[in-house]
Amino acid sequence: MKKQPLKIALIASVLLALALTFSCSSGGGGGDSHGGTLKKEKISGVSQKGPFVSGTVKLYELDKSNKRTGKSFSGTIGKKGGYEITEIKGYELASPYVELEATGKYINEITNANSTGSITLKAIVDVTDKDNVNINVLTHLEHDKVLLLVKKGLPFAEAKSQALEGVLAELGLGGVALGKNSEDIDILGRSPADSVLLLASVLLQGGRSESELGVLLTTLNGIDKVKNGMEQALEDVAKAKDNLGLTAGSSSGGNGGGSSSSVGNNGGDDDSSSSVTGGGGGSSSSVGYTEKGNDIANYRTVQIGEQVWMAENLDYNVEGSVCYRNEPANCVTYGRLYDWSTAMVLPSKCNSTSSSDAECAVTTPHKGICPIGWHIPSNAEWEELVRYVDGTNGTSSPYDSPTAGKYLKSKEGWDNCGPTGSGKDYLCEDTYGFSALPGGLCNYNGNFYDVGGEGHWWSSSESYRYGAYKRYMSYIYEFAEYYDSGKSDLFSVRCVKD
Repeated sequence: MKKQPLKIALIASVLLALALTFSCSSGGGGGDSHGGTLKKEKISGVSQKGPFVSGTVKLYELDKSNKRTGKSFSGTIGKKGGYEITEIKGYELASPYVELEATGKYINEITNANSTGSITLKAIVDVTDKDNVNINVLTHLEHDKVLLLVKKGLPFAEAKSQALEGVLAELGLGGVALGKNSEDIDILGRSPADSVLLLASVLLQGGRSESELGVLLTTLNGIDKVKNGMEQALEDVAKAKDNLGLTAGSSSGGNGGGSSSSVGNNGGDDDSSSSVTGGGGGSSSSVGYTEKGNDIANYRTVQIGEQVWMAENLDYNVEGSVCYRNEPANCVTYGRLYDWSTAMVLPSKCNSTSSSDAECAVTTPHKGICPIGWHIPSNAEWEELVRYVDGTNGTSSPYDSPTAGKYLKSKEGWDNCGPTGSGKDYLCEDTYGFSALPGGLCNYNGNFYDVGGEGHWWSSSESYRYGAYKRYMSYIYEFAEYYDSGKSDLFSVRCVKD
């Protein structure tokens, strides 16, 4: 996903004209201590990419493990995306948790034209204390993350908060505290949180057709690949605001959500862990373990095709690198996390400066912090690896491999990805001995995410001033895809032989 770290002044002056307050977490949700069942007279809200113009919303009853019970209720989408589900009246839900799916056509907020095809957006919500549930791109992108975090043992409300924060980080909006849950935000509202939702929707739409957007939302739920730049998105937001009637007046055009609360500092910590200050943080203590450094003799290596790769993540303790959650034990298993300029051994300003600047120039190959005789792989070298592994001989580039992750991931260390996994989408075969491990990430605000569930590895290839390409794998998918991410985020490093 293309993430472009924004200075708060840029957001304030160009997007929202609001003073956004940055914090370590977004707003919390409903409680988790529920007993028995509950009844609802109705569930209503709005369905929005831009606002839906037609379609249906289905509400699925979930049990206390967040699995569908087989019972569902339906409603029709009307004016400005509004829906109402009254079939639920008098029914005793098995738990306070429900899943909603809105399927229909929508207004493209950038072109102001109705879509020619339908898309589906999801939401998972605790409805104990609410009857109004909005369905939007943020509820959709957080959906799978919520389920994963709950499965890891987090209370539902905390999982919702962390999942939303993770989505915002992936969109380049890390650290923005919305002060409310995603289902309480309205793209037609006028609060700072509503404006952030509008920006997220514009980022996802970009110059894509409705069919391209639909495929993206279906296949990349929660881990999007935003290809248009933040600068272009900010320009598009002005068009969208005008198209949606948000450039004058003070009332919300929607019929659900959209309270007037402003973005605030909630003061919480992500992932129940201490955070790193600054973009890249400084190095954590190495006391308690012996780091492997950048001597290749300390690492396993493997030849795959014509390339020779490290078969372990780099664990070289330099300023600007960290252990996940600042815990040395995580460095032992997963290696260290590095921002791009640290991995490339460039000045810190290069995280926000193009490589056309002489001080930020990238060589080919680029040694970076790799051992002598080794270098940081380019995006093209990652592509060569995954093409060899999945047997693809095509010429399209850049290339997203749909299956290489399965063959590259270690058989151990991944959530639900070992021999006990259920189904091919969960297999980690490590066919070539590459032994990819999910070291998670640390965003540029110092918040940690997804160790055990996701692996992110830098390339030396810059994508734009604030971003560079990485290779990404997930515990739940077989792919090994490329994304462009903010250079100030911290990812793992694998080196390839010169």
